[in-house]
Amino acid sequence: MTRIISASRAAALLLLFASAAPWWRASAAAPHMVELGNRSWKVRVDPGSLAIAALPAGKSAAQLSAPLSDLGPVAHLEQTAGEARWELPER
Repeated sequence: MTRIISASRAAALLLLFASAAPWWRASAAAPHMVELGNRSWKVRVDPGSLAIAALPAGKSAAQLSAPLSDLGPVAHLEQTAGEARWELPER
């Protein structure tokens, strides 16, 4: 099963909390972590557990999705400037 989180989905999550500038960038937060964000917000996703956290600039992180267990290993993790994708082959 392939999981994709696009910049537009991340933006929709961010808009639940506040408006943000539309200049999105993607970067690796840590091995096997994906981070999408702009100057005001970041959304950090753990592809292995599907945990999602919002990180507003200068504020504490807010958990948007609790981690799941037993999803198996992450495969084919790829990132571009606007999205990230990966597979969970055992799901």
